[in-house]
Amino acid sequence: MAEAEKKKNKTLLIVIIVLAVLIIAGLTTVIVLLLNKDDKPIQDNNNNGGLIDYQPGVIGVNVDDFQAEFDQAVKDMQNSSIGIIFNNYAVSEDGKNFKCYLGNAEGNGKDIYFNIYKDISFSEQILLTGLIPPGSGIDTFESEIDLDPGQYEAVLVLTKVDDDHSTILTQTNVQITLQVNG
Repeated sequence: MAEAEKKKNKTLLIVIIVLAVLIIAGLTTVIVLLLNKDDKPIQDNNNNGGLIDYQPGVIGVNVDDFQAEFDQAVKDMQNSSIGIIFNNYAVSEDGKNFKCYLGNAEGNGKDIYFNIYKDISFSEQILLTGLIPPGSGIDTFESEIDLDPGQYEAVLVLTKVDDDHSTILTQTNVQITLQVNG
């Protein structure tokens, strides 16, 4: 009788293990389905069976034109940046004559000019230079307005121009401190 009971217990244990595996598999399936329920399929707006269409308006560039296109892209990139060498601190003893280096980096390849405004309102111009060629600069300037003693957080505007001396290629602003002793 002990042998029959052992066999019965073994069979019952196998049935319980199989049921447990089936329940775990069923719960896993339900959880996976619930987690994926909110995921939307990729929209196929073109009804193209999931394939990616070509972009409308794309133009072809033949091999001969490719170098010209590349050269133009490089030129556009160079024209959109300004390399400068300058002191961001200018000093004056009289409120009119300042010492400060403002230079055009050699790598610019284009002329630049500088404006300095008393503050961010751009209402009072302190300086407007002429064109400064690449690799050149100024180390003094005369203010258009007399400044009282004190410190001013001014705005230095750098403008890069094309070879025609009238087309602005790019422009940027930086802060410059003007110190008037007195």
